[in-house]
Amino acid sequence: ILWVGNVSNGRRFDWTYALQDSLKAQKNGDLTKILIVGKRLNSSADDIVDLERVIELGGFKSDADIAKLTTSWKSIGVFFGWDDCNETKINAISSVNKVYSYVNTLTPFLLPSSQVAMIESLSIPSELVFEMVEDMAEKFNWIAENYEKAQQIVAGIKGIAPWDADVTAMLEKEFSR
Repeated sequence: ILWVGNVSNGRRFDWTYALQDSLKAQKNGDLTKILIVGKRLNSSADDIVDLERVIELGGFKSDADIAKLTTSWKSIGVFFGWDDCNETKINAISSVNKVYSYVNTLTPFLLPSSQVAMIESLSIPSELVFEMVEDMAEKFNWIAENYEKAQQIVAGIKGIAPWDADVTAMLEKEFSR
């Protein structure tokens, strides 16, 4: 299980543990480790990170760093959205950088159905989307069992994703008229 980004309250890291627990129950006690590429944002994160369950790989500055840090594992990235306690609907409209990092590094990933804008704009197929916490493990297992196919799906997403360099070139062309 790959977690990219900083660890702090409000980022639903507890869902990562829920996924890990579900997978452990299915595998007769074998623990699927959580890889963290990022850092703890504050002292409250010390209470979140259980070193018996995670491997902290360190911070990153680019997708190339993420790729280097994770090459030893068949990683499946996760992003669960934010804890929207004020009901701002941020999860429906957000554009999530870590999803772009997963796409750029060809890392299969899981995304909650609440990430409407990301799912629609990148045409993310149902194999990578879960509805409820309860079906995360099922989707994770499908990706793990079909890892190469999942990577091909992500490669397809990479081909249609809008990238900053493409947008910059398009704007330069438009404004040079």
